[in-house]
Amino acid sequence: MDLVCGFLEEWAVCVRTSDKPATALKQTALTAGVTVELANRDWVRVLRFPNDQRIVVKWRAPELRHEASHLEWLSKQWATGAPRFVWGRKERGPGAVEHHLFAMEHIEGVPLHRAVRCEPGRMRELLTLSIGRLAAIHTLIEICVAGELDLRGPYWKEALRDRLSCDFGRVLQRAPACERHVGDVKTDRIARELSCQTHRVLGHGDYKGNNLMVVDVSGRPGIRPIDWVDMGKAAPWYDLAHLLHVFRRVPGGVDLTREAVEAYLQQVQGEGCVCGVQADEALRMLEYGEMARLITSTASHVCGSDDDSFFVGRSAQLGAVWRRCCES
Repeated sequence: MDLVCGFLEEWAVCVRTSDKPATALKQTALTAGVTVELANRDWVRVLRFPNDQRIVVKWRAPELRHEASHLEWLSKQWATGAPRFVWGRKERGPGAVEHHLFAMEHIEGVPLHRAVRCEPGRMRELLTLSIGRLAAIHTLIEICVAGELDLRGPYWKEALRDRLSCDFGRVLQRAPACERHVGDVKTDRIARELSCQTHRVLGHGDYKGNNLMVVDVSGRPGIRPIDWVDMGKAAPWYDLAHLLHVFRRVPGGVDLTREAVEAYLQQVQGEGCVCGVQADEALRMLEYGEMARLITSTASHVCGSDDDSFFVGRSAQLGAVWRRCCES
């Protein structure tokens, strides 16, 4: 960790004398013996250190200012184990450029989805830890509503409706064959159900297997989330759907959904959140969270190399969940 921290500090210093973070990164990496690999976005790089440690670094003001402010707020309010971030600012009059530089995976550990696959016998333990961490994040909503953090985000009310509509349209444009499976799906209804005022929490926004690191904490396992860019006011069911998807994919694994939902409700309701919701109602709402997850995660593949069969398969899943919701 000391090697990574030192590298990030040197990079931040270099950015202060350079117009481009990528140029500064290249210069810093050259002297430190760090290999820089391209990622799927022009403001993301994968770094491989001499000790074989791999991290992902991100920068760029419009996208990361929101996330950096969340990390700063979280570090003051709660020991999250969030990614380290450093600030570099280039002052040049009214049009000053502000950069937020941080390591997305600056947490030493194993991604949850990999840990579950490699050690299926630990599935229940890892699920319990993940639920506990998620409940702790969600119940911070009461602190946030006092004005400490901007709660506008992409998973609440009009923003959620617009996001689902846009992502759904992108999928159908990419693979028109999906229409036969999802022609009757209404994203407005999904957004409306998920924006029930009594179900609001502080959502992480991307609580999925590759954003949850299984770490060692004084000889015991713990869960540390990364990638907080979509954090804000949300319904809990979207985060829960992302998390439970990790465990549903385990070959031969038993369905722990009800057990997980009951454990989640017990913890958040003990802190005064999501009150009055029983397990059956939560499971029904989880279906709407799953539909939102399917839409947003499928849309993230639109610019990739996936063929039509991938999108048709995802749309068939979406259509099946939609029909269950309409029948209930």
